[in-house]
Formats: sequence, structure tokens, C-alpha cells
Amino acid sequence: SMDKNKIIFIILYFQYYGLDINNDYEAHSTVLLFLPENNKKKYFDYNCYYINSHGINSLDDTFYEYRLSSKRKKKCKLNKPFDFKFIEMLVHYLNKNITHKIKYNKKHNYLGVNFQLADSRGVCFMYPIVIFYYFFKNYLNQWILKTQKENIKIKSGHDLIKNNQLDL
Repeated sequence: SMDKNKIIFIILYFQYYGLDINNDYEAHSTVLLFLPENNKKKYFDYNCYYINSHGINSLDDTFYEYRLSSKRKKKCKLNKPFDFKFIEMLVHYLNKNITHKIKYNKKHNYLGVNFQLADSRGVCFMYPIVIFYYFFKNYLNQWILKTQKENIKIKSGHDLIKNNQLDL
């Protein structure tokens, strides 16, 4: 797909994302998006964007817990959120092993509202599907968000990402 300069939308499924209060592993779904760089200087072929429905609260995840037994666990401290570190390592690996060059930095993470703040059921699997739908529906066209008080014009997905407004 990169050879054909295509947009690549990947739904990531983390089976061992974290431990719950019962010391059982919880799964989580997120989005990894590779967009072709249309810059004439072409330092990079693709920009990589990471979207976690936890949004701004992802910044608090600077540790990873893993289970030692049914009652014991161990916590490892990290210098950055663990899923950001994972994406960074993945991009580094890809850049060493494929011909295309990928750019990823902290501006390429969704850090907006936490969509799962009050989620007690684990509906994270739905967010990648909704993001996929709206991303491709509005990637090239601006759209109108109708409210009771006013209509709000929202730029195309392409323009929002180009202007580092992934959060919007």
C-alpha cells in the first residue's frame, strides 16, 4: 500500500493492555494511521498518527503493570506513556526494515477528550470503527455540525491533520 501511496488505517488490538482491579488483563483497541506525505521536500514518505480513545488521559500511563500470579503484580515505570513508546518502537523498526520512511512524534498522538472516561463496560472496540467511518467520510470535505444554537463548520480531515489539529 505504501508503494501505491495509499492511506493505511490499522485497528490495533492489545490483548494485555493493562490489569483491572481483580488483577485480570484487560484488552484495548486503538487506531494507527499512516498518511502519505505530500510535501515536495519529501523527507518522509508517511506520517504516522496514533489515536487512543483515552485521549489526554493517555499521558498518565507512564507505567506498565503485569501479573506475576493471581494476586501479585509488578509495576514498571516508563519515561513516556507505554502505548506511545510502543508506536515509537514500531515506527523505528519499520524505518529500519522497509524502503519508505515514516515520521512519528508527540504531535501525532490524539490528546483530546477521553471518550471512555465513564466507560465501565469496555466499549473501546467501537471507537476505531467510528473513527474509520468519520475519517474517510470527511477526509476531503469540510462538514457542518448542527447544534441547537448554531451550525459549526469543521475543516476536512486532511486539513485538520495537516494543521496539527488531530484533537479537533
